[in-house]
Parts: sequence; C-alpha cells; structure tokens
Amino acid sequence: MNRPYNHIIRNGWHVQPKADGSWYTAHLDDEQFHWLTNEIKVMSPAQSVLIVSHIPILAACLFLDGPRFSTENWTVPARWMHSDTVQLTNLFARHPNVKAALSGHVHLLNRGQL
Repeated sequence: MNRPYNHIIRNGWHVQPKADGSWYTAHLDDEQFHWLTNEIKVMSPAQSVLIVSHIPILAACLFLDGPRFSTENWTVPARWMHSDTVQLTNLFARHPNVKAALSGHVHLLNRGQL
C-alpha cells in the first residue's frame, strides 16, 4: 500500500479508511482528513458510507470504564478514542450518507447516534 488508508465499494457501501495508527494516539493526520473529506464530498448523496476505524471515533462506554471522572473533568485517553472526534463527527453530520462508523479496540459494546 502506498498510504495507510484506502477505500472500497462492497455490496453497495462505500467503505472509508481506518485511523492512521499514530502510535497509540487516535487521530487522522491532515493529509488523511483532507483525503476523507474529499472522498465524501465528491460522492453521490445516494451512496451509503461506512467508516471503519480500529480505535473508536466516539464511544460513550469509555466514560464509564473505570474511574474516568475526577475534579470535575472526564478523562478518556487518546489511545482509547479519537482525539479528533469533534472534527470527524462534524464532517459526518454535514454528509447524511455517512450511515455508520464501526470500530473495535476497547472490547466494549457501544451504540450511539448523532
């Protein structure tokens, strides 16, 4: 592979890349975010998009996994959930054909809806 991300069309779904895997910091670098934005932007609004990442983009269950709240602050490490969650969810909200985001990594069940 010439880059650590890619896309495919499978059974009518446009499947987007996984996170770039910067050593245990989950985020898309500028190049990959730009690529993802352009891929979604030029796609037909009728094309369903599935985002697949190893580390969750957003997972509420992580806030309840152990003592995550102290001194009036929630703490979820960027190796557990994307540090660019707001940027990514804002992108997905502008493109309603992004239907789902699947991830693993934390071995907890989580389902959320924007």
